Amino acid sequence: ELAYYRQDTNSSVPNKIDLPPWVLDEKVTHPLFCIYDERIYELEAACKEANEHKRNFCKDDENLAEQNEILSREIERIQLGNLDQKDNITELSQNMTDAAVEME
Repeated sequence: ELAYYRQDTNSSVPNKIDLPPWVLDEKVTHPLFCIYDERIYELEAACKEANEHKRNFCKDDENLAEQNEILSREIERIQLGNLDQKDNITELSQNMTDAAVEME
């Protein structure tokens, strides 16, 4: 048993394990590692792009929430009768138009 643990430390492959010959063949493994690295770079780029979309979505979400609050306050003002009916429709219409333009 001790012989197993006293393996030659210069050897990169343990003596007791039989590996297929292609594992140590650089002609086979090099292209595999290159493809593996390429796939990692693709996934990292996709992750970066997804994070950017997420940030943009969060900004749009914040803008939408802000516009929603503005319009909600405006509706409350109208319902309380602070403005006459003609001004209410005109002002609400203008606010909705402004909100739509800002969203673009």
